Amino acid sequence: MEHKPPRRDRLEGLLWLLFSAGGFLVAIVIPVHILLNNLAPALGLASPNIISYDSLSAVLSNPLFKLYFLALIAGAVYHGMHRLRFVLYEMGLKHQHIPVMIFEHTVDALIIGAAVYYILLA
Repeated sequence: MEHKPPRRDRLEGLLWLLFSAGGFLVAIVIPVHILLNNLAPALGLASPNIISYDSLSAVLSNPLFKLYFLALIAGAVYHGMHRLRFVLYEMGLKHQHIPVMIFEHTVDALIIGAAVYYILLA
């Protein structure tokens, strides 16, 4: 009898990579972003001109900042929904693997699609 090695799911590794990148964004980058843009001017660590209308409109019109902000939102959303999927598994929905996964990716696509529309197109 021939022994077959177990099939490796390469997509699962990519999805875990995206999950960990989203976790990094949520744990490190978003707090630094909030600190630099919201708290630093209030604490006197940065010039109050940073949060003036003129400087913020200049930054928000920059295409690189739009991509950065989209990556922040997409990474956080994917990370959160991936965690929610495993919470649902632990709550007893493990046997409903496909519907839970479809729910997760549908919500991901809707939120990230809305973010793409409002950040890049509007």
